Amino acid sequence: MALHLKLDGVKASPLAVAHVTESLGGGVVTSLARLTMRQAEQGMSVTLYFTRRDDTPPLAELEEIFGPRVALVEAPSGSRSMVAHGLWIMSTVRGVIMRTADVIHFHSSVGGAFGRLALFGRRRGPVSFYSPHGFSFLRTDYSPTVRSAYRIVEQLLGRYGHSQLVLVSRSEAEVATRVLRTSRCFVISNGVALDALPPRECDPEEHLPVVAMVGRIAYQKAPWKFAEVARHFRGRARFVWIGDGDNDGFNDDLAEANIEKTGWLTYPEALRTLATADVLLFLTLWEGMPLAVMEAQSIGIPVIASNIVGNVDIVENGRTGFLVDTVEEAIACLERLIGERGLAEQFYQEALRVRETRWSDIHLGIDSCELYGGRLPAYTASETQARGVIIST
Repeated sequence: MALHLKLDGVKASPLAVAHVTESLGGGVVTSLARLTMRQAEQGMSVTLYFTRRDDTPPLAELEEIFGPRVALVEAPSGSRSMVAHGLWIMSTVRGVIMRTADVIHFHSSVGGAFGRLALFGRRRGPVSFYSPHGFSFLRTDYSPTVRSAYRIVEQLLGRYGHSQLVLVSRSEAEVATRVLRTSRCFVISNGVALDALPPRECDPEEHLPVVAMVGRIAYQKAPWKFAEVARHFRGRARFVWIGDGDNDGFNDDLAEANIEKTGWLTYPEALRTLATADVLLFLTLWEGMPLAVMEAQSIGIPVIASNIVGNVDIVENGRTGFLVDTVEEAIACLERLIGERGLAEQFYQEALRVRETRWSDIHLGIDSCELYGGRLPAYTASETQARGVIIST
């Protein structure tokens, strides 16, 4: 089902889609790779414009991740300040993308803010969309004043801008309707390339249980909580952090708790390491829809995750894992999974049972075709339901 546009009534040409992001690191890399590759499969001409941050992979690695059908355009090297990135995005949108693209899709709060500002006052040009991949006003490492400022910016740009809001999870859409008072938005959930996932490799009879975490060692990922659980199970389980980070305090916390750290791995290496885990312990503070949790569940790994936006869309509490509000609850749930092998096997089987229908990325290309063509049904405020999700603003 290739999507095309008619040009001058003469020739059909591929829909030109420009993705723009200031935050090409961590899970956003994988999320955008899956989306853009599936769009290219649908016949779209896809270009990704991005700025480099400390956690952005080298260009050669990005080219391997995104493949030959997605064109990559990187901002010139220089200042990595948010303002410098934003100014490059604005100039690129106005000077290049407005003339060459049929669709602009902004990603991340900063990229979305500067990109949407670039479109102000322009009545003609590409149709535009915006995906925050986790709202910045949910970040608990910011002061209440800064979070309020981010919320106000989102409200103003949403009200007066021309970009349509596209979320990666239904709970993220609930935040948009409850906090931003958004009357209309769309949901295209993240997905996983199931055929790229390794089989689960753990053998509970031959080793201590392996409890893993995946991601950057940063405040968002709450490494001190992971360390607190590890200290409780010292000698009874191996704790492994798949990833790295440059915060000395957090690294010291992990070392003191005897947590193994893999350092940065390639995506296939990280997946193979994850596949050796018995449990994913994912006590993060805010998310959009975390791919690490989706990948773990798709491999069949039980997950203990914080009860927050994104996690609640993936983990079926009591069926494929547990959703928790405190470290104490996480410890109690891990005690059960380690002590009750039958329960862990039950979660494993249930996660595998639902993965084809819930976590495959096969829908990304088709759904975005429908979205860009104006045919995807909107997710409206009337559809939201109380989930008990922790939302603090």
